[in-house]
Amino acid sequence: MKRISVLSMVLLINSFLCFGQVMELKQKKQIVRELSKVIQKNYVLQDSVSLIAKGLKEIEKSKGFKEGHTPSQFSTYLTTVLRSITKDAHFAVLQDADMFRMALALQQGPSDGNTPSMSFGGRNLNDHRKNFFFTKLEVLNGNVGYLKIEQIPSLESGKPTVDAAMAFLQNTDALIIDLRSNPGGVGGFIPYLMSYFFPEEKELLYSREYMAWDSISHHHTHESLGSKRYLGKPVHLLINRYTGSAATNMAYTMKSFDKATLVGQNTGAGYRGAHSASIYPLADDFVGLVPIGRVVNAKTKTNWRANGVDPDIETPAEDALNVAYENLLQSLLGSIDDTKALDEIKKAIEELESDSNKEENMASVDLSEYAGSYEGTTITWENGKLFTKRSTTPIKLEIVRKEGELFKIILPPNTRGNVPDLRFDRLNGVIVSLTTIRNGQEERTEKRER
Repeated sequence: MKRISVLSMVLLINSFLCFGQVMELKQKKQIVRELSKVIQKNYVLQDSVSLIAKGLKEIEKSKGFKEGHTPSQFSTYLTTVLRSITKDAHFAVLQDADMFRMALALQQGPSDGNTPSMSFGGRNLNDHRKNFFFTKLEVLNGNVGYLKIEQIPSLESGKPTVDAAMAFLQNTDALIIDLRSNPGGVGGFIPYLMSYFFPEEKELLYSREYMAWDSISHHHTHESLGSKRYLGKPVHLLINRYTGSAATNMAYTMKSFDKATLVGQNTGAGYRGAHSASIYPLADDFVGLVPIGRVVNAKTKTNWRANGVDPDIETPAEDALNVAYENLLQSLLGSIDDTKALDEIKKAIEELESDSNKEENMASVDLSEYAGSYEGTTITWENGKLFTKRSTTPIKLEIVRKEGELFKIILPPNTRGNVPDLRFDRLNGVIVSLTTIRNGQEERTEKRER
């Protein structure tokens, strides 16, 4: 039976209010029993399956199980229960017709030999319109490359994109790969991407142990790549506590093979990774995501599940890019002889230090005067930071000064959107209103309430 392993991610399952039909108790019990069978047959930690099965059976008697659930609510409930029992975020239950069909196809084996489109939490990992989540590529001053990867696509779909990105970066003297808030994705992509930093000779990176099936798969570097390898140059990887699964595997493997310096925060314990997972059809368009494989690094003979992945240079996540950038620039000063190149690097360091001083000065300013009520918006000052909240939404977001009276909204990790800027308006030196500006256009002005 052919099955795709997803060295998965912290699933980005969007929980929306759902006004669907309330499920029958009989229907919910059937789903739980199907889930228990799948876990007992496939779960990677076979010594834990009896405990999980017992826990699932016991919840059928609980008050929470007997409550009226819509399909969406029940999938969230079961996911929470599973993760509380197992302490493994790779477990999940979803109600999704497309994923149910995909799970059936994986169970039967794709008839046309093609990989089904992978989609989790509303994000299609094969989506070319998202550029397969290679969202930023540039050469910073001082000839340092920068690549931002927001999620890990399948190799079949993302290979041309990574080849093109590495071709673009070939002439840089150092490289930063940003995996902050990357929850992971399709694990098969990672050995190919990492191969760009290894010699041509085939080398074992890690294995996956499928204990329920008594089998092991081995994952090596690729001998043939679509572009030139990136060798003999310093590489920094940015990580934070939202870096998960396949992205964590890349960070852990690159570090263990001395191919990159990690900058940022610990990724968190294995709750977010170290297992491969696959989807299984349950009933009524419900699917279960079950961990089926354990990653074993070829160098360390273990994985990151117990303690997460530690950075080599620890720094707050929001500072990781600047810290890595400056560290690479400083290292290049001692390795480049070209006078013109050295001048460019020194200038880049000066600009970076100047920007850092400006940010520190801005951060030290007391901005509490901006706090207040502005008709439909409330601005609060908490622990030295400003936050904005609209009366129509439950979400409170941090805002930081861009320049003068203009502020930008900081979105949560791994979230994107066309958010507006906020401008505070003064009259005779006193803040009197708040103006929302989107794409350079003023949308609304709200008077400050006294």
